[in-house]
Amino acid sequence: MAMNDFPPLPSSSNSTVLPAVLPLWKNLFNSTQVSTNFSHSLTFVPAQNLTAQFTTDQFNAGAPEWSLSLVGYSIGKRPYYETLLSVIKKAWPLKGSTSLLTMDEGFFLLKFSALEDYEYAWTGGPWFFFGKLFIFQKWTPDFVPKREEFPSIPLWIKILNLPLSLWTPEGISKLASCVGIPIAVDALTAAKTSLTFARVCVQITSSSVLPEEIFYSIDGKSFPLRVQYDWKPENCSQCGSIMHPPSLCPKDPILKAQNATKPRGRSSSRKPRLTPPPKLFIPKPPQAQKITQPTITLPTQIPIPNEEQNPIPGTSIPHLEMFMTSPKLYLR
Repeated sequence: MAMNDFPPLPSSSNSTVLPAVLPLWKNLFNSTQVSTNFSHSLTFVPAQNLTAQFTTDQFNAGAPEWSLSLVGYSIGKRPYYETLLSVIKKAWPLKGSTSLLTMDEGFFLLKFSALEDYEYAWTGGPWFFFGKLFIFQKWTPDFVPKREEFPSIPLWIKILNLPLSLWTPEGISKLASCVGIPIAVDALTAAKTSLTFARVCVQITSSSVLPEEIFYSIDGKSFPLRVQYDWKPENCSQCGSIMHPPSLCPKDPILKAQNATKPRGRSSSRKPRLTPPPKLFIPKPPQAQKITQPTITLPTQIPIPNEEQNPIPGTSIPHLEMFMTSPKLYLR
């Protein structure tokens, strides 16, 4: 490209150059990377003291597009995008279309096209996805994603081989109280149509033990019962909370800043690839030397992978209106 093909740069002495220059600069962009419709609506508005000024009407101009939206996040590890969207569509009898959009720090935005679907998602919970509690918050124009620090959360448990004589509200209440505060049972447990286990929702705190085995006693004689969990929350190593991982701990800004400055890699919505173990290097004998019985010489130090150094990435993810009105906790 010749020097004459470049547009002149604007100067303080010629304020009329910039509008004439813009069409020439736009031709340098690849059309697949720039939205022409949106870009044509952009204008230069001088700022005052690095502050963009808006009226209330101007600030709310884009709000109607997101009025039927909920912002949510999962307790524990962030789920894969594709899997979460698939589970939501299977769990909810949606009438219209639904878009799942990713946000910063593990938040998701669910955008509904039908008011009926929006109300169902907001009022029909609490919801569990992959056995983990999923917390929803209503989107508003001044909404800022924030993880709430609830003192307790609901958790589904399974009490295996429950004696039929104890398959009563009182019996299940006493047994479930060994883990947490009983809140509800699922439909199959209430109907007694599946007797493999009783599925109970209990309220737990960060100090709850979550045992694998509980006991019931009859006239001083004790009997064990196994307990299974759809998912077990882990305490944050920084503050002990079960509401967030250590990388998102609000009480450790240093760790949070270190994670924020890490280079952006692959989307966490994609499953990682398996990393093959390192190959052993076997040197070949010199060609000039005739060897009747070849011997193999190994390097003095061979990296041998172990489970901690080279773990095999997982390829799958594990499987009442509550005490606060906003945000809401969802179970299903």
